[in-house]
Parts: sequence; C-alpha cells; structure tokens
Amino acid sequence: FDNKVVNFNYGNRDLDETKSAVIVNQDPLFLNLFDEALLNFKNLLKKYNFIPVVTYIPGAYTAYNKFVNFHDGRLEDIMKNFSLIQRNYFFNKTKDLNLNFIDFTESFNNYSEINQEKNLLYFPINRHLTVFGHNLIADEIISKIF
Repeated sequence: FDNKVVNFNYGNRDLDETKSAVIVNQDPLFLNLFDEALLNFKNLLKKYNFIPVVTYIPGAYTAYNKFVNFHDGRLEDIMKNFSLIQRNYFFNKTKDLNLNFIDFTESFNNYSEINQEKNLLYFPINRHLTVFGHNLIADEIISKIF
C-alpha cells in the first residue's frame, strides 16, 4: 500500500486456492462441477418462491489487485485468470438459469483503493472476510434487491 506493507498468507500455509487456480487455468470446464448445485438452487426457488441471488466474492489478491505482489511472480497471471474465469462462469451460468448474480469485484476494488491497509476486507492470516468485508457485501446486496 502507499504507507504500509501487509503480508497475506504469510508462510504460504494456505495453498488450496493456488492449486484450484492452476487446475481451472488448465481446464476451465472444471467449474462445471457447480452446474448441479446451481440447478438445485433453481429448483429450490421454484419450490419455495424466494429471490435467488448467487454472488462472487473475489479473493484478496483480486480485491487488492493494484497493491498485490506475489512472492512467486508466476502466480500473478494464474490468479488473475482464475478470478476472471470463475466470474465469467457464474455470470453466464446464472444468466442461463435466470438467477440473479452479484459480482462484488468492482466494489471490493473500489473499497481497497480508497481504504488500502485501513479497515481490511480480509484477515491477512486466513483471508476470510472481516466485518468490513461482510458489511460491504450486505450493503451491496441490499442495494441490489431493494
């Protein structure tokens, strides 16, 4: 960031997302494993009559993309493509199923540019959402639904 360095996933203890990114970059059709779950979600909508919303919450490396430096530079394109492939998959699949889709990437990018290291959207140690990340999501969902 402009004034501070914040290490995320220090010690490289969480490599699951990186492993998934490599798989999806090699075979984007791998994401079709979500097809059945989305179809079941659509069937629940018919049965229980609710507003269906599928969301995409970007990884920290996408939300803070203007500030991220990977220890291994080869990951930059892999992770960027992973996010884009996922977003495109969910956008297209929800459109096909006539489900509402909210991609939080733009709002997370805007927030990160303004706040940088202050009020982080994710906890650096585990990259799960902080209260600020959850609040941003809740505000956006409310603005889209109501």
